[in-house]
Amino acid sequence: MTMFGFAAAATLFATETRANSAVDERTLKELRREAHRERQALRKERNQRLNDAVKSLRLEADDIFAEYRERVRAIDTEFDLDRVRLDAERDSEIAALEGALQKELGVGMAAATEAALLNHLSAMGEQTRAHQDRVFEARKRGAGRVQAAQLEALSRKDRLLSERDDRVLARARELGLMTMPTPVLATPIGGELTRNEIQWNEREQRDVQRLHERHVGLLGEFYYGQKLRAWERANLEEDFAMEWQELSELQDLQSQQRMLNPVMLKAGMADETSRQQSFARLAELGEQQNQIKIRYQQLRRERDIQRREEKRALTAVP
Repeated sequence: MTMFGFAAAATLFATETRANSAVDERTLKELRREAHRERQALRKERNQRLNDAVKSLRLEADDIFAEYRERVRAIDTEFDLDRVRLDAERDSEIAALEGALQKELGVGMAAATEAALLNHLSAMGEQTRAHQDRVFEARKRGAGRVQAAQLEALSRKDRLLSERDDRVLARARELGLMTMPTPVLATPIGGELTRNEIQWNEREQRDVQRLHERHVGLLGEFYYGQKLRAWERANLEEDFAMEWQELSELQDLQSQQRMLNPVMLKAGMADETSRQQSFARLAELGEQQNQIKIRYQQLRRERDIQRREEKRALTAVP
């Protein structure tokens, strides 16, 4: 073959190679476009399915809520009636104590002589203090009975609401809302992913994460509802204990105040030194009461801050 023949053959081979390469590139582009259209369709189908699931769950959850709402209201009504009865029992007990005190005081005030009257007035402080202590204990017992009835009602409600939450979560699981959605990812065609396909995959991963977070947020109250209700009941018990601890401390000081009868002091039934000492003690007791109130106010404010953070951690969804 001549040199001219070799040159012609080489030129023909190079032309055919370029033609085949061009055909392969067109084929790859068409395959990638087709794959992209398929991914778009699958993503649209997935998102529509999840949106329909969310709408369906909301409608079904509303029906479940309505079913349990009446049962919870019945428990609330029962507790309200119990509280009225318990309050009446407490008031009746206090009224009996008041009546007994009035009888005791009435007999003494009918004393015939001035000396007997002065002796009775001296004893009135101790009688009144003892009476107020008995009244305080009666109020505390009454409040404790109401507190116990309230906690029992809350426990019954919690059992119902936990059952409700479990039903909603079970339905959400059936609808596929409790697992991470599957991303529609591009796979290599022609050996490797293109830049656009890489960007698609990154965007898909972000999108399914957002979808999952959205679903978890929708179901959050059902995830942590039982823990939150238990935490709130514990707070009620803590609040009750703190309230009556404060009241007990104040009651002790108030009882001491009643022993310093200001009427007797002003009426000249004590010497000047005793009156001055008594008035100084009254002022001291008043200051101590103010300090107690300030201390418990600080404790409550600190507790509220702590509880705010506790609730934030408690209601964080998984």
